[in-house]
Amino acid sequence: MAKLLAATGYSSEQSSFLMRGSHAAFHPFPAASMTPEAGTCGRTAIQALVLNCTGSMLKSSLAETSDPDAMKTTSYWGRKKLAVRELLFIGLFHSCQAAARERFERR
Repeated sequence: MAKLLAATGYSSEQSSFLMRGSHAAFHPFPAASMTPEAGTCGRTAIQALVLNCTGSMLKSSLAETSDPDAMKTTSYWGRKKLAVRELLFIGLFHSCQAAARERFERR
């Protein structure tokens, strides 16, 4: 993921912040609510699927953004001012995490 972020214009500082944030924001499913498939895959594999999903949409999403380096005053993952490209990653990450919950968590 760090290589993809660098290749798509993220600075090393942005990349470090996003990787730390994605690890902290990844919420494991309680064991009692995991599907059998989730139990077989395990937390690490599900987290990798979430990051792969995020990465698969990142390049095309950035291409559709008019100014990915514009700064916005909004608070996520402990920061109050973020570049649009950071907000894009965070939004995609949360969307992919929600999709993983749909697939791997019993309701």
